[in-house]
Amino acid sequence: MKIFKNGFLLTIILSFIMLEVFYGKLFNNCNTIFFGDSRDALQSYYSALYHINYDKLFFHTSGMNYPYGENIFFTGGHIPITGVVRFINNIFPIAGYTIGIINLFMLLSIVVCALSVYLIFREFSLPQYYSSVAAVCIAFLSPQMQRLGGTLSYEFCIPLYMYLLIKFYQNPSFKKSIGIGLYTFFCITCHFYFFVAFCFISFFYWTALFFSREKFFSSITFIVKHCFLQIILPFIILTGILSQTNTIDDRTQYPWGFFEYISSWTGVFFPFGKPYENIARIIYKPTGFLDWEGISYIGVVAVFSFFVLLILTVKKIVRKEFKQAVFVTDQKILNIFFWASMASLLYSFGYPFIWKKDFFIHYIGPLKELRALGRFSWLFFYTMNIVAFYNLYYWAKNKKNVLKFGLILVSLVAMFMDVYFYVNHQQDFLNASIQELTDKQNNSSQNKWLKSIDLTKYQAIIPLPYFHIGSENVWIDAQSDILKYVFIVSLKSGLPTTAVTLSRTSLSQTYKNICLILEPYKELDFLKDMPNKKPFLIMVQPNKINEREAHLLSKCTFLLQTPNYSIYELKYSTLQHYTDSLFIETKNEFLKIKTYPIDNYYSTDSVKNFVHYDYEDKPNSISYAGKGAYSGYINNYNVLYEGTLPTYKDSNYIFSFWMYNFTTDLYPRGTIEILLKDSTGKLYNSEYTAPFHLLKTLDANWALLEHEIKIRHASDKIKITLWNNDLAKDRKIILDEFWLKPLSTNIYEQTAEYIFKNNRYYKL
Repeated sequence: MKIFKNGFLLTIILSFIMLEVFYGKLFNNCNTIFFGDSRDALQSYYSALYHINYDKLFFHTSGMNYPYGENIFFTGGHIPITGVVRFINNIFPIAGYTIGIINLFMLLSIVVCALSVYLIFREFSLPQYYSSVAAVCIAFLSPQMQRLGGTLSYEFCIPLYMYLLIKFYQNPSFKKSIGIGLYTFFCITCHFYFFVAFCFISFFYWTALFFSREKFFSSITFIVKHCFLQIILPFIILTGILSQTNTIDDRTQYPWGFFEYISSWTGVFFPFGKPYENIARIIYKPTGFLDWEGISYIGVVAVFSFFVLLILTVKKIVRKEFKQAVFVTDQKILNIFFWASMASLLYSFGYPFIWKKDFFIHYIGPLKELRALGRFSWLFFYTMNIVAFYNLYYWAKNKKNVLKFGLILVSLVAMFMDVYFYVNHQQDFLNASIQELTDKQNNSSQNKWLKSIDLTKYQAIIPLPYFHIGSENVWIDAQSDILKYVFIVSLKSGLPTTAVTLSRTSLSQTYKNICLILEPYKELDFLKDMPNKKPFLIMVQPNKINEREAHLLSKCTFLLQTPNYSIYELKYSTLQHYTDSLFIETKNEFLKIKTYPIDNYYSTDSVKNFVHYDYEDKPNSISYAGKGAYSGYINNYNVLYEGTLPTYKDSNYIFSFWMYNFTTDLYPRGTIEILLKDSTGKLYNSEYTAPFHLLKTLDANWALLEHEIKIRHASDKIKITLWNNDLAKDRKIILDEFWLKPLSTNIYEQTAEYIFKNNRYYKL
């Protein structure tokens, strides 16, 4: 048939056939399903939908982190799509099709990816049919398929950029550079990871072409002009937009996970989940933990091709053919892309940072904010497959027809089998239909309550269990499906939520926000930032909340019960006076119970069974109570306590202390080591946790950290140590008021200024 003589059209047809076969459930129901119901997927959809339907400002969204909101570039909310939909929606109402538009764009990005790879193959004179089938297989084997649901799933970004550079190399012009620059800006707004991948490509591209002394590329002026238009100017424009629209100056500079979400040789070359995995294990047995972010399997054809290239390269080096060693193909541009992808691959493994973690991380500027290094192996996936199928064809071309077609057929079948076992049934995991959102009239049992309450009387939703993820310093994960229900109600009502699942949220806003669900201690500062005094709508799953959340719930008024959660109301005035009674309640408690004077304190036990360090022997201009505090370099092992108990009561003990600078970036992410040994010195329990896990309450820059431990015998030895390797070596840690006591013992103190209970100072 004539239609199949056009490889470009064949690529489109094959891509849509693959979409229908493997993703038909998604493709045919685009406007009614979400690609997964994970936190990241829901966040991405919610951010886009809320921004389109309710936000008034283009660069700011108010859906989460109420009352502050967030800049759209920190939401992962499909920014280019939402921008276009918002614009068109002002002319023609299409907001109701947003989910479908987002889903179609993600699925069609696979088609565009296949077309981009196809065009690259054709630029290197590979046959149409061969190029088409190989390109489609590469697109559907892409590790970005795992990211469907978010902007990182835009598969075409990297291969299309490579294709544009190939066209520029063939016939340079300012018009093409401007076009590449516009494309770069588009991809930056999709996700900054794409821009860094472009930087890897561009650096090798322009450097290699300059030293090749070929036509225009030997001119520094030429390179500067075009490199500026293609890669530098888009970054400057984005930076300028952020400087004008982003008012936050206290975001974390060190997102968590920089050394956790890395890739490895195993993640790229080992066939996890493939039928031949057991055969591969005979040759190599993977060891250690590999995060899913680091898995970017390139396929059996590319793996085989890589090791052939490795052997040939080693041979050239042994023969001292150093110049020839860099040529993995007979195409200059393809060679450049290959070495750029190798550099990107090594970067995805954590090099050079893993050689000296405490040094490099402080000197790489904004790169340290791209924490999931494993994603940079994607460039190698595309490039290695392009190189593999290019070399395979031209190596087989001169063979006899039987061998030639046999090799090509085997390689394409092997690639398709990799694709099949990679994407088969994936749509079942991505096919997340949220019926509550498709119920536009709110007639379902889950939604009918929305008709019985005037939601306009509330200013925001507070979920319990609470969630706040995004500061990269403290993590509060709901550990329930309350997040999904909060997003549903928010999208149906337009009510924002105080909760957060964003990226690099303001630290000061974070600590104001989470005080709501910490132990009541001081006035809630974030109330001062509320735009009005309307009450709050509380969505709660009572059987899943903790003690502090239960205390907050006790101040609320029950309204109704739904199949999945309860609805309460919390008055603004209740939060205004949330901590007013703490002094009186604690004082009355102290006066009613029997206590015994011990060391200037009053204990509910008649013997001294606690340890208290007030550090008055260590004078310090910064202290929480008194005039002294412990101070030490935070990179060192700061021993808070080492010893036995003065008097053993029972097995349940608790220690607490106040930590200064807790609200400063990175301080909550240190390590607290708790070692318990018997009388012979044998370790029977060790625990490692971060300070933010122990957080009980906040007082300005001070945080009260508290943790329970179980002691077996009176003679057991306890050692509690704190350090933080993420901070620079000259940074100090200041601690005050360390207590170690039985859980059942209460310690009091009363002065004219405060009433003290268990390391809390309640002031009148």
